[in-house]
Amino acid sequence: MKVLIVDSSSAIISRLKELLAELDTIKNIYDATKCKNAMALVKKHKPDIVLLDINLPKNESFDCLSEIKKLHKATVFIALANRGSSEVDAVKFKLKGVEFFFDKYHEFEKIPQAIRQIAKSRKSEMDQQIKEKELSISNTEEKYRQLIEQAGDAIVVYSIDGSIHEFNNMLCTVSGYSRDECKELKLQDILIGKLI
Repeated sequence: MKVLIVDSSSAIISRLKELLAELDTIKNIYDATKCKNAMALVKKHKPDIVLLDINLPKNESFDCLSEIKKLHKATVFIALANRGSSEVDAVKFKLKGVEFFFDKYHEFEKIPQAIRQIAKSRKSEMDQQIKEKELSISNTEEKYRQLIEQAGDAIVVYSIDGSIHEFNNMLCTVSGYSRDECKELKLQDILIGKLI
């Protein structure tokens, strides 16, 4: 997973990087001290998780959250608050889509667990998507096979050397060979046999 840290304090960024480096689910860590820089990193790297300081200078944290959400909707946000942050701030950011809200001075130890939870959730979502795609492919293959079998013409899938890989029952009807015989023959054998 890719993580972007957006915090006005370089000391906090350094500490977060040390903390996150211990997690095997994180592949890349990016950082920015301003929203403008964060936006450039989001466009370039599309982070899975953003750790966002809600007290960025010029009150740009909320706008930064909104802009990142517009660019990359799948990003999960962990808001990092100062000691003086209120419940109103927490509610405001959670309503905007922040998953977790931590005091960055007293709840640092909760951040790795939150990231593990996000990673586990993402893996479950990806596994489900893979299953759905596999089922869709399987259904498409079955429809394709039915279409081929019901065709009024002989259909053959073969390689350049004439080896037959797949064919429909109409090939057996047209050529006079059984399915087992068609599997053993090359396309040239069937065509030549039909011409004689």
